[in-house]
Amino acid sequence: MKILTILAILLLIYYNAPSQTLVIERNDVEQNRSHFITATYPFSIDIIAKDVFKCTGVTFELYYNNAEFIKFSNWTVLGFGKNPNSLVIPIVNNSQGIIHIGVLSNDLLENPIFDEPRVIRLEFVVSQSAPHNLISRFSFRNAKAVVNTDTVGKIINLESEFYEYIIRGFVDVWPGDADNNGKVTTDDVATIGYLLGLGTRTKSMKSFKRTSGSTLWAPQKVLAWDSASATFADCDGNGDITIRDVLVVSVNFGKTQFKSQQNIHNEKIQNKNYTILDERTFESKNSKSIPIYVSIPDGVFGVYAKISLNNILGNVLGLQRGNLFNKEESYFIFDINTDNMIAEIVFGSINGVKIHSRGIYKLCDIVYEPYNSDILNDIDIKELTAVTEFGFQPVNQNITTTKKDNDNDYDEFIVFQNDKIIIKNLYAIKKSDLKIFNIYGSEINDYYFDEITKTLDIASLPTGAYILTIQNNSKFFNFRILKY
Repeated sequence: MKILTILAILLLIYYNAPSQTLVIERNDVEQNRSHFITATYPFSIDIIAKDVFKCTGVTFELYYNNAEFIKFSNWTVLGFGKNPNSLVIPIVNNSQGIIHIGVLSNDLLENPIFDEPRVIRLEFVVSQSAPHNLISRFSFRNAKAVVNTDTVGKIINLESEFYEYIIRGFVDVWPGDADNNGKVTTDDVATIGYLLGLGTRTKSMKSFKRTSGSTLWAPQKVLAWDSASATFADCDGNGDITIRDVLVVSVNFGKTQFKSQQNIHNEKIQNKNYTILDERTFESKNSKSIPIYVSIPDGVFGVYAKISLNNILGNVLGLQRGNLFNKEESYFIFDINTDNMIAEIVFGSINGVKIHSRGIYKLCDIVYEPYNSDILNDIDIKELTAVTEFGFQPVNQNITTTKKDNDNDYDEFIVFQNDKIIIKNLYAIKKSDLKIFNIYGSEINDYYFDEITKTLDIASLPTGAYILTIQNNSKFFNFRILKY
């Protein structure tokens, strides 16, 4: 009975002892990125003798497929003292790669102090032509270790598993087809909203810019991002997913790919609550609003604006659409960064609708609750970009939104009074057209002048807000005036 008990204990110890294993560990990326490799980029792996103690040497053969795309480039011995003996023989047979490796300590059996050694670091490069989503497998054969037991050397067999890495290669992006389903629809707007913020500033993730960054409806090659789905949501190709990408949906809305959809293993994006698409009003009992007007050329499918809200003396509740497009044929999306109080806006069309006439349009209303007073300061518009069938085009114009009588920023250029406007020192823009628009974008008055100083009588205008625009060739100067 005692003999059976002892045997049972010995068997239990044997089967529960840790296995002595040869393992692979990526050393070039974080753990969450270790399952894939990227075309044109190097990667490296460390070979570790796990649960192997008093080790003085390791030998093995490393097999890997797709050797025509994965090139072995270098190696570095990591363990076994300062001057280990090593043998590395790489062999490539068509698509099969084999590396014969042996590493031995010079100490041999006299000083066996190497426990669980990192044996060797192997470096590879993935070729530019490597197909996207190709899987490369690395596995061991004939893995053995030399260990010391009571001053006697012993060769043991090492267990091992295979390791697989997915190749991130070049893919074809059709600008606007953010979900890569072959057609540009409003679902693509939702996809952009879901992936908003991913890109160059995302930690532990690599993104890539397209070479052209064009909105042309054609396949445009780019390296797949770490998140494969995000590659297609970067519609403008700048390496970041922002609400600006939505404008490309307007340009190519309704278009379909004429080639079969590629296999990209997209993450499923469905049954999500896309709050970014939830348009609503923000008025409250004590709220005020600041209209933002812009001068827009013809042929525009949509605009992107970046506005600083830092000068608003109140709590910003939200932004509401203006009259650039009808609600039934467009979308209006905004995002406010509360850290720097910068608002990003996209106002674009669907179904191919575009602006057919140049003019002054209301982009949006900024709704806010004032703190102590109703004093309005200038709203700083950092960027204004329009998108046409030819792509993104900056709108070069001076834009102000909230000038009052006591403002003197333009005293050397333009003076506002309640019943007249004095424009002076216009050496640079003589022989210009001057127009006044109401808040709905309708033209009220049209003037032409070639004097250095011009005075406009606006006493007959009803009380309200107006836009004064001066055009000289391709230059625009726009000002908001308040008539009391």
